[in-house]
Amino acid sequence: MFLAVTHPSWEIEFAFALRASGLGARRIGRSLGIPTSTVTDWVSGRVPSNILARPGRCGVCGHEPHAFDELDPAYVYLLGLYLGDGCIATHPRAYKLRIILDSAYPKMIEEAADAIRQVLPRSEVSRCQRPGCEEVYSYSRSWPCLFPQHGPGKKHLRRIVLTDWQKRLVERTPELLLRGLIHSDGCRFMNTGRGGWRCPRYSFTNYSPDIRRIFTDACDLLDLRWTTASGTTVYVSRKADVDKMDRFIGPKA
Repeated sequence: MFLAVTHPSWEIEFAFALRASGLGARRIGRSLGIPTSTVTDWVSGRVPSNILARPGRCGVCGHEPHAFDELDPAYVYLLGLYLGDGCIATHPRAYKLRIILDSAYPKMIEEAADAIRQVLPRSEVSRCQRPGCEEVYSYSRSWPCLFPQHGPGKKHLRRIVLTDWQKRLVERTPELLLRGLIHSDGCRFMNTGRGGWRCPRYSFTNYSPDIRRIFTDACDLLDLRWTTASGTTVYVSRKADVDKMDRFIGPKA
């Protein structure tokens, strides 16, 4: 026997989205401000049948089906930012995408905000100044759909792989993925050696071997030679490759 409908449909759907992300009934109830027993009933199937079956709607966020392959190219740049210094937080009525960037690079921060606007034009983008950095954030119930790598725990402690549709987008514009990854967890610096020689070099540092592999796979798509050091850092050092990366990344600003 189904329970009486005492909660709006979005709240029940959002509870299922939180459950799919790995949260338990207690944390879901705390996030939504409802009893744990109510959440337990829902995830056990004791909800109105018209809530469970929403033909033609996304099973995670309840919105219209997502046209992933038609996403704006800015998504690939935003994916790089998310994999590097981004996360998705759970809030009572939506998810919050958070991108943390160094406040010394205002143009890079503005580019991140523009990317969010292009990916989800209806979602408001906000910024919050913190010591030494700035947070660019936006609320939407669709963020876990757009970034299925979202899940409980730190990214470097769990498996991170791109979906087939993400791979197709990256293959179209691997430059944008590398730009986002470098802007979040990488840099362009001047390498020096004995005799006073100097040459520019790119580095990308991340504790996740999966994310480092995503970086090197994108380099391979562009025929960029890369090397590794210290187990967590990838370098692109050959002059021709640095010159190529300069055309779509360059020094941070």
